[in-house]
Amino acid sequence: MHYLQDIDTAALYGELASYEKLFADVEKFPPRNFSRDKIRIAYLLPYVKKSSLSDFVIPLFTMYNKNKFEVYIYTFSNEKDEFTKKLELNADVLKILSEESPKEAAETIYSDEIDILFDLAGHSEGGITLSLMAYRPAKVQICGIGWPSVLNLSFVDYILTDEILTDNLMKDNPLTLPNALCFSPNEKICRMKKTPHNIGSSIKLGVFNNFMKITDEMLLLWKEIAESLSGATLILQDTAAYPARVEFMKARLKNLEFASKVEVLTASPDYLKNMVETDIVLDTFPYTGGNMTATALTIGTPVITLKGDRYGSRFSASILSATDCEEFIAADKKDYKTKVLELAKNEIYLRDLHLNLRKRVEKSRFFDTERYMENLENLILQKFASSLNERRNFK
Repeated sequence: MHYLQDIDTAALYGELASYEKLFADVEKFPPRNFSRDKIRIAYLLPYVKKSSLSDFVIPLFTMYNKNKFEVYIYTFSNEKDEFTKKLELNADVLKILSEESPKEAAETIYSDEIDILFDLAGHSEGGITLSLMAYRPAKVQICGIGWPSVLNLSFVDYILTDEILTDNLMKDNPLTLPNALCFSPNEKICRMKKTPHNIGSSIKLGVFNNFMKITDEMLLLWKEIAESLSGATLILQDTAAYPARVEFMKARLKNLEFASKVEVLTASPDYLKNMVETDIVLDTFPYTGGNMTATALTIGTPVITLKGDRYGSRFSASILSATDCEEFIAADKKDYKTKVLELAKNEIYLRDLHLNLRKRVEKSRFFDTERYMENLENLILQKFASSLNERRNFK
C-alpha cells in the first residue's frame, strides 16, 4: 500500500490499524516488573544475516552501555554470516524463536523477563515479528528503524521517530530522538571512492530503489527532468534480481514515450560502482529510500528527495537533515525538479559535492553512533526506568 501513488495518508493509516483485527482473540500476557539493576532490552529481527538494515542497527548490539543494559536478540533463522558473529560476540543472549508458532515465540520472550521489546522489522518479512508482539510479552514494546512507517496498533506502545518523521495523523506514541536513524557503513561501502569528472553534457542521474516503489507519476517527472538536460543518462537499477521486472520497467518506459537515454538494470553486487559513477541520485516518492539514500551520501553522491506528508515519505528527508544536507529536500514535485536541474547545471558546485560531500556526511550526527546510543539510552532511562521498577537503581 505504501507504494501506491494515489492513496492518501488517512486511508493508509486506517488500513494499517485494521491489522489489529487479526489478533482480536489473542490472550495477552500480564505485565510484570522485575528487581534487577539493569534494564533488559530485547530486539526482534526476522534474521540476523547481513541485510540493508545491518548498518543502521549494528550500534544497538555493539555499543550499548553494559553497566545499565542487558541486550537480548531474538530471530527466526539460524543462518549465520560475519554480521551474525558480531552480534553473538557483543549481545548478552541470542535466541532462535519458533517460526511456526507466534504464541510459543512470545512465551519464550515472556519467560526471559524482558523489560523492553524493540521490533526492528514491523510489517516487513510478512509481519512475523508483529504477530508475536500481539501477545505483549514485554511491558514496554517499541518499533522502529527497520520499518519506515507507522503502525497504529495498540500493542505497540511507541514508534521511534524524530521531528522530521513525525506527522500530524500518526496515532502511535512518538519516542523522539534528535535523529531516529544512525549509520555505521560496512567496509564495502567505505572502500568506494568518488572520482570527480568533467560532467559537461554527460550528466548521469540514478535511481537505486526497489522498482516496486516507482510509480508512473515518478517516471513522468524524471522524464521531464531528463529531457531538460541535453545528453543526460537516467540509470534505473532494481534492488531485486528479477529479470522480468527489468522487462516490465522497459515496457512502462516505452508506454510513457521516454525519449531520453535510460539504462534499466537488475540488482547486482556492482550497484555501488554504478552509484559512484552517478552524479545525482533521484529518490522515490511517496515511499522514499533509506539504505540507498544513506549509502549514496556516504559515497559522496547527492540525493534529491521529496518530503511528503507522512512518516514513510520522510525517511530520506530525515537522513538528509541528520547529515546536514537539507538543501536536497524538496517540498513538492516542482521544487524536486528545480533542485535537480539547478544542481545538474551547476557543474562547479556538483564537482565540489563529489569531492567533499562524504567528509560533510562523516562529520554529521548521522554517523555519530556513540552519541546516538547515548541519546537513545538516556531517553529509555528517562521514559521507562521508573515505570519498570521504582526500586531499581538506573543512575
